[in-house]
Amino acid sequence: MSNIEVDVEEAVMSSVLSTLTKNEVDLYDCYVSKNTIKIFLSKKSGINFQQIQNCNREITEILDSVDPQILQRYELEVSSPGIERNLRKKEHFLDSVGLTVMIKTRSDSGLPRRLQGKLLSAGDIECVMEHQGVNETIGYLDIESAKTVFVWEDEMVDNASESESKVKNRSSVAKKKAGELK
Repeated sequence: MSNIEVDVEEAVMSSVLSTLTKNEVDLYDCYVSKNTIKIFLSKKSGINFQQIQNCNREITEILDSVDPQILQRYELEVSSPGIERNLRKKEHFLDSVGLTVMIKTRSDSGLPRRLQGKLLSAGDIECVMEHQGVNETIGYLDIESAKTVFVWEDEMVDNASESESKVKNRSSVAKKKAGELK
């Protein structure tokens, strides 16, 4: 990332924080690449399309007022970080403890190039993940890229258990009602 992109990223983040606070959403991440400014919004209780749309409109107005040329030089993208989130900051790792993550390490790190497993902990300078039954300690400086991984099998098992419970509950309610009707 060039110094110009870093300057634009910092200017954008500082300019939009009050709008995000007003809209009760959090800035998950913001970065500039080539000619695109990407802003990712989140909210503990979940963010909806209307909130993203409102923030997009207000962010566009703010950026126009700060520097009318910025939106002529850059395309603005405002969205949620999605189900599989990039982990670029220490806070991202802290919030992802307990989740399955994929980490690509730098080639000179001495670690396996790609690791996937459960993130066990995250500290100030490193994180620990379980990879193929072994706990791997990985310094943030050794990470080229990282993201959370949505594991469909786990979700399907969880949903199947929930569905099974709902069916059992409905069945017992139906039996009770049938008994009351007799």
